[in-house]
Amino acid sequence: MNYRAGFTALVLLVCAAAASAPQAHQAQQADKTEPAQPAPLAPPPLTPPPQLPPAPPALQVPQAPLGLQLPQAVSGAFTVGDIKVEGLQRISEGTVFNYLPVNIGDQLTPQRLREALRALYATGFFRDVELSRDGNTLLISVLERPSLESVEIKGNKDIKTEDLQKSLRNVGLAAGKTFNRSTLEEVTQYLTDQYYSRGKYAVTIDSKVEDLANNRVRVNLDIKEGNRAKIRQINIVGNTVFKAKDILETLTLKTPNWNSWYKQSDRYSRESLQGDLEKIQTYYQDRGYANARIDSVQVAISPDKSDVFITANITAGVVYRISSVKLAGNMVVPEAQLKYLVLVAPGQIYSQKVISSTQELIKNRLGAEGFYFAKVEPVPTIDEAKREVALSLFVNPGNRVYVREISFKGTTRSNDVTLRREVRQLEGALLSNVALERSKQRLEQQPFVTSWMSCSPSRSARAPASAAA
Repeated sequence: MNYRAGFTALVLLVCAAAASAPQAHQAQQADKTEPAQPAPLAPPPLTPPPQLPPAPPALQVPQAPLGLQLPQAVSGAFTVGDIKVEGLQRISEGTVFNYLPVNIGDQLTPQRLREALRALYATGFFRDVELSRDGNTLLISVLERPSLESVEIKGNKDIKTEDLQKSLRNVGLAAGKTFNRSTLEEVTQYLTDQYYSRGKYAVTIDSKVEDLANNRVRVNLDIKEGNRAKIRQINIVGNTVFKAKDILETLTLKTPNWNSWYKQSDRYSRESLQGDLEKIQTYYQDRGYANARIDSVQVAISPDKSDVFITANITAGVVYRISSVKLAGNMVVPEAQLKYLVLVAPGQIYSQKVISSTQELIKNRLGAEGFYFAKVEPVPTIDEAKREVALSLFVNPGNRVYVREISFKGTTRSNDVTLRREVRQLEGALLSNVALERSKQRLEQQPFVTSWMSCSPSRSARAPASAAA
């Protein structure tokens, strides 16, 4: 048995050697005929990606107990059984309920829902409002706007801090008020316009909001006024009748001259410009040009915002004359006496100054009879073809005015009796402008009266037909 096993192993070994001989011979032939190829480079070892931390387990929403629903967005209509407000800090629930157009027991529909949101946002108290429901309970989640702790103003010189604070309070920017950033932007623009009206076009206002504790903020306004723009030139386009020098002398605004440092008349102001435009128009109307008008005005500023150039465009028209003058209205004073006070006569050149003087004279005459608030309205009728003006003066005396009380203000040391003995206007009598003017003159002549502010009647709220002087 051993002999047979050995013989079999020898035969298998010979067969395996015979089978591998041709393959080895072919490999040797290929090595002789083909050049050796370089072995390919092994790819760089791959860097394993960084191991991410394991994801946190998903939040498990607790199941609500049987019969209790979690809050959900209001999607369909339902009857409001209760109302709860969340997120309030300074504002009370009563304030929210006062503005909320939804009450307990109402049917809340999508339209009512939109109305409620608009009403709450319209209060200006909240930055965010969210409505949801918990069963039949309406949940209102709000995020209040911060309250304004204080407003700090720095750098202002031309306008007093007290005046600026008053202006800010009028627009809702004051301590204790609800802060709204849009209001701050409006205030910044408002203050910029205030400085522009004073001729300071280089002004810059930097506003900063500082967050404080307890949902409060502090507003800091840093003002850099810059220099006031000076008037370099005033042009009147369309003036072909009068000398420009004569017109410019009547204006408040002027170009720089030797006394500008004292009067400061070369500094541009919007209010002064409006007054000067009326003076230019009046200058023409006082000299017969009844239809004179200012068509437009241009104010140009230099690139460095230091110089101002003003150009006024005027249409003069033609000269008119007075063709007729008549009085109309309620003549509580004999018409003959009023005609004696009329300074305008037919044939004269139309003059607005003479007409205004006639108005004052007639009003003073009516005021002497107790018609202190009388009005005299001139109504001109212009004839373009004949270049004439028919003038009608409409007299409206109004009601007689009686003096209910005479009071003095600004007196600290003088006795009331000492002042009253100089007054020629009596309480309970008709208010007379003649007696009032005489009283003013006598008081001004007293040695203990250093300055006189005003002497004017005011209508009484209790008795509209009377006045208190």
